[in-house]
Amino acid sequence: MKIILCGALGKMGAEMTRLIEQSDDTISAAVDIAAESGSGIFRSLNDVSADADVLIDFSFHGAAERICEYVTSRALPAVIATTGHTEHELAVIKNAAERVPIFLCSNMAPGIALICDFVRRASIFYPNADIEIVETHRRGKLDAPSGTAIMLAREMTGNGRIGSVGIHSLRLGNTVGEHTVIICADGETLTVTHRADKRMIFARGALAAARFIINMPAGLYDMRSLIKTEET
Repeated sequence: MKIILCGALGKMGAEMTRLIEQSDDTISAAVDIAAESGSGIFRSLNDVSADADVLIDFSFHGAAERICEYVTSRALPAVIATTGHTEHELAVIKNAAERVPIFLCSNMAPGIALICDFVRRASIFYPNADIEIVETHRRGKLDAPSGTAIMLAREMTGNGRIGSVGIHSLRLGNTVGEHTVIICADGETLTVTHRADKRMIFARGALAAARFIINMPAGLYDMRSLIKTEET
């Protein structure tokens, strides 16, 4: 599989590069706005014409519009793994997904997809529950709450349940990522936690998403789509 990697110089870009180098896949072009001249990394997608099977984006949500323009012009599948998208950016991604397959997920860890499924079911079973989310990430993480916390909340508030979901954001040390959902109802308390100890799990998830998306028709996919396919 030939991959165009956007955000190649970031923390996740570095993880993706290491993982791809250990696999049978190749990076046909690396892109990062911070690239220096002569580094072999492109500063703009406009300069990339290399043959590719898929684009993986770990750059910044503000690049979504340009990336969608690029992949639709080349009929290229894309894995968008950035967070913090605006409503406009999400609309652009959904529009592009009508023409090419796009895998969009705020958290590429398979365990988060499993938790999303669980809390969605729990919120239906306990419609009057008190629900709180506590998320912890490294000091300096720009978005708070995180895209994953918002994704978890939407899983529950989208089911017509009464009340709202509270989100508490902690920014401490070098924590990669931890999300805890607490559901309290009818004398019972359910607590479920996902902790990411290494960024490599997100890289593995993104690579699995890329392998999945290149065989799919145009449409918008997420980690649950991948898990359902693996279950069948």
